[in-house]
Amino acid sequence: MRREQAGIVAFNAAAIAIALAICMAFIGTEGAELGVIAGIPMMFALSLSEFVLCRKAACSKERDAVLFELQQIYSGIRYSGKSLLASINCALTAMDRSMCDTAYNLLLGVHKRLLLGAQLDEAIASSCTGKGPACVALGDVGREYANGRDPAIAIKNAYDRLCNTIRLEDAGNAGRLQKYLTVSMALGTVLPSFAMFAFTGYSMIYYSPALFSMFGVAMLVLMPNIFALAKAHTAGLYEV
Repeated sequence: MRREQAGIVAFNAAAIAIALAICMAFIGTEGAELGVIAGIPMMFALSLSEFVLCRKAACSKERDAVLFELQQIYSGIRYSGKSLLASINCALTAMDRSMCDTAYNLLLGVHKRLLLGAQLDEAIASSCTGKGPACVALGDVGREYANGRDPAIAIKNAYDRLCNTIRLEDAGNAGRLQKYLTVSMALGTVLPSFAMFAFTGYSMIYYSPALFSMFGVAMLVLMPNIFALAKAHTAGLYEV
């Protein structure tokens, strides 16, 4: 995650540097100074939004992985007649670490503690001490089991609960998606065209270097970053 964050900051810094270089070359010192004033805060705002998007993507990946684990374990117990330990082992084999290292390691820890003789709820409580989606889902299994549920029923209930949570989130995101798509379209097409038209029309009446500097900074720094911010928020609703 830290490497991804460093890459995001480096890319955004490079993009701002290129924009400032263009401002310096075609607009002058005043344009470059305005670009620095407007661009540096925008770069940090965009980087922060992309950090949040990366965390959402990681959480979504972990949630999908634990759903796969629960489904594999439940199928092994219910339909293949395997024991809980054998079903967990099959889920680990089918999953592989590349799917999600966090979810894999949590289930592996549960499996090791079960081999040492711990009960299912004890094994989960010892292994799942975080607050991520995998810990929450496995914790639900542990609580269901501690309340007297059969392991297969406990796993199914936790799986269904997580699926319901995902469906509710998807429904809420769908209600907001249209708004963000409209804003993205306006920022990507309508606003730049309007700014170009306004600048050209006003310059025919009264031209000034300061106006040209502000227009250049708006087109090279402000609008691209604002559009990227809107796209990051939109992507968080349907891409993760």
